[in-house]
Parts: sequence; C-alpha cells; structure tokens
Amino acid sequence: MAIYHNRTMDQNAVSVNLDDSGYFLQAATLNHTKHLFEWFRDPIEFTTWAGPKLEYPSTPEALHLSLSQTGFQYFALCNSGENVVAFGQLQLLPESLHLGRLAVHPSYRGKGLSYKLLNHLIYKAYSLANFEEVSLFVYESNDVAIKSYKKFGFKEAEWPSYVKHMPSCLYMTMPYSIPAPCAAL
Repeated sequence: MAIYHNRTMDQNAVSVNLDDSGYFLQAATLNHTKHLFEWFRDPIEFTTWAGPKLEYPSTPEALHLSLSQTGFQYFALCNSGENVVAFGQLQLLPESLHLGRLAVHPSYRGKGLSYKLLNHLIYKAYSLANFEEVSLFVYESNDVAIKSYKKFGFKEAEWPSYVKHMPSCLYMTMPYSIPAPCAAL
C-alpha cells in the first residue's frame, strides 16, 4: 500500500494508491475532464450525474470551469494505464465529509469500481481532516447508484436542515470509518 499525502487542503498535493490493483486517485485536470465529458450523451444523463446546479456544458472546458467553482475538490480514479475510470468530488464540512458527482466510466461499470472510488475518496479526505459522517445525495430514480451506496454502507437519512430540499433526491449517510484497503475487495 502506497499513500502519499500532505495535510493541506491542496488537492494537487495528493495522490492515493490504496492497493496493488493499479488504480490511483489524483486531482482531476482539464484532460481528465475531457474524458469525463464524453461519458454523458445528453442533458438528462448529465443532470442525473451533476444535479440541478450545473448546466449541461457545451465544451469540456466549460465543464472543468463549472466543477472548479462548486466548492468541492474533484478527483479522477485512474488505472495503471492512466485512463480515467471513475470520477468524484469531496467537500469537507465541519464534522462530515460530503461526496458528490460520483461516476464510473460506462465501459467499467459493474466491475466494483464504485467501491474503489468511494474507498479512495474517503481515505483521501481522512488524510486531510477528521469527520464523523460521510454523506451524499442521489436521485431516487438512480437505482444502480442507490444499490451500490447501500452495499458500501450508506443508509437513507433525514434531509439536513441546512440544505434546501431537492425534489426526487435521497440523502444518504454512513458513519465514518477508515476504509479497508481496496485490495481486500
């Protein structure tokens, strides 16, 4: 297991490799965003992933700019060939970690990469701060994602009072625990 980190909020200072599978997490660049941009064929797929606050962009550059202005740090999970296989964002809140805009490349779905992505993101956040809970939002219609999150340990929770309710969305949480190395999966 190789873990490299700097206890700052600088997302570019961290590369996380939790196992020997060849998958590693790194700060997303414009080049990573160009690949991500290709994963969504239309505005409906894009909104299912991005939520209502990001507009369907016309270019990868517009998407990259939008993502950099969300208040989240964003990361690419890459394989040993440095291909982007998954993407996710994290936001460190006072006592919790919030995950957002999680996606697995269409060709890699069904292969356990959402589990690796969640593990890598949580471990990355652990290297930066202490928190008690991990949370995320997901559309009620996104059955595949909901099943994946429940398998990881998330449960539906009461909507947080500090967030405006989003129709057709679920709020899911899980208690924080240090992720097991991905190789054990």
